[in-house]
Amino acid sequence: MKNFKAQNALEYLISYSWMILAAIVLVAIVFYSGVLAAGASVTPACSLPPGIACVAYKLESGTGYMDLRLRQSLPRPINVTQFKCTQETAVPTDGWADVSNGTMRIGEEKWIASTESRDGGVANASCYQAALGNVTVFPDARVGQHFSGKLWIRYTELDTGATRTVSGDFAQNYE
Repeated sequence: MKNFKAQNALEYLISYSWMILAAIVLVAIVFYSGVLAAGASVTPACSLPPGIACVAYKLESGTGYMDLRLRQSLPRPINVTQFKCTQETAVPTDGWADVSNGTMRIGEEKWIASTESRDGGVANASCYQAALGNVTVFPDARVGQHFSGKLWIRYTELDTGATRTVSGDFAQNYE
């Protein structure tokens, strides 16, 4: 009987080489298609404490401006006086956007920020980087870029006069 060790070894190497090549091509296709691209997109989220909810929100490409509509379901009427969208994790000390028409009855919805100035909402509100203070994250934002950070809301309870500051996570793709 002849010794076929060399032939077996060669067949083994060729078989496994084809499998390894196929796996590399498959991984390259998956990354190229963007399925596993880290940070390519975020799941939109706007989570504020109970009693204040994000009804609609959007970050505009080209300008970086935002639209933000809130629903107020706290047990008393409030006046939203300021808000800030930022990557800062501590309560911001400056750069808040002043809301001119933020009075909300129980159950009412209102545009707090609006590129079209709906409900008197702040027209040119943007989201900011933490390290750069009041520098917008993407002043020339393009579709596909995204923001992840905090949404800070400052309001006054109309019947008690108490001022409160709340925050929640905010993540959105620029549209």
